[in-house]
Amino acid sequence: MRKMVLLGVCFLSAAMASAQPAKSAFDAFRDSVMKQQFVLRNFSGETKVHAEWNGTQFALDTPRWHTFGVIQVHSVKQNGEEVRMECERHALLRDSLDKLVPYAVVDTVEITIDLQGGSPAQVLPELRDAIFYSSTSDALAAVPEPLQRFVPAHVDKTEKNPAAVGMPSCDCNQGKTCATSPIVVYTASPEYSEEGSKRKINGEVDSAFIVDETGHTHDLWITRPLGYGMDEKAAETVSGYVFKPATCHGKPVSAPMTAGINFQIF
Repeated sequence: MRKMVLLGVCFLSAAMASAQPAKSAFDAFRDSVMKQQFVLRNFSGETKVHAEWNGTQFALDTPRWHTFGVIQVHSVKQNGEEVRMECERHALLRDSLDKLVPYAVVDTVEITIDLQGGSPAQVLPELRDAIFYSSTSDALAAVPEPLQRFVPAHVDKTEKNPAAVGMPSCDCNQGKTCATSPIVVYTASPEYSEEGSKRKINGEVDSAFIVDETGHTHDLWITRPLGYGMDEKAAETVSGYVFKPATCHGKPVSAPMTAGINFQIF
């Protein structure tokens, strides 16, 4: 009996000793992100964000659309192998001096991380830098080059060179037009989200995207959100657009485009 009691105490002590590094790692991670502001590495515009440990690193899911926004973490909790963060996200826009300023629309974002059997003491110290950029300047540099003129958007909705929107880079002889912009072939009217319909939200969601060589859209960004589920509806609408692709010397090429999706309810 004495041996059984001693054995139980040993197991308990071992369990407590192994749990301590895990708790310390979680506490350190929580303290490193709480009340801080970050930009997600996948620029997800969705309100549910998921990442998981794949055995060698953390991987964020590919989002359906992107937003250049700053995330502020308000709570961090761990339940077994799941870490969950409750956050707010402000889209960032450029003011007249080209400085980044927060947009009025605020989204509530939930970030869920599945540790997938990874040792918390080993993987949690990697988590913050794996899912967030260390600085806004690093995030800006990671925006795809063709869209850097439009992401983040400008507060006053003016483009520095609107005539060039959608024009592909094409080495043309002086005085000779060799490039054409994408031409819309098919669009659809956007649907209202349930919450947007209840609140009778009117407004416009601005987007930027790439029209590829087949005339379809990809790499979609919501640059000026509306909230209330309307951004998702706008993203769904733009994803269905079809274009006659841009051309360079008669050959189809990819090109950036912008579009405003207008919501009006009476």
